[in-house]
Amino acid sequence: MSAQQLNTLAHVAASFIERHYPQAREWDDLVGWCTWYISHGFMCALPTKNGTIGALCAARTVNGPEDGQIAYKHAQDGQCVFIDLLIITDKSPSVYGALGDIMRERFGKRMEVAFQRLAIHDYEDFLRNIMRVKRIGTSHYVTTKTT
Repeated sequence: MSAQQLNTLAHVAASFIERHYPQAREWDDLVGWCTWYISHGFMCALPTKNGTIGALCAARTVNGPEDGQIAYKHAQDGQCVFIDLLIITDKSPSVYGALGDIMRERFGKRMEVAFQRLAIHDYEDFLRNIMRVKRIGTSHYVTTKTT
């Protein structure tokens, strides 16, 4: 990837993040942050049918969840995937499965997944849940008819 392509992708990602995660407007260098994640292969974006971004994930491998709290720290063989940012605007069920597939392909087998607020979960359980066909949060209960 050329420097110009990287710069273009970083600006597109930063624009998406600013639209859907307003707190990011306060960050010192959002484009630089995106550039770092993209250049290390730690950011993925899923397109919608009309070509816009429908989901964006920035994640990196670290030795343990606490290392995720240190900006830019990463360990190639770390057993924890730390998700710094996850934005999903396309609510179609296939998005969750696609994100799970991308994470499994990019990071392989790991032990844990942790989020910005240090919610720690088993990595395989997380992938299994995100890859469900039905949308997370959809009620599986139906009301019964009274006579």
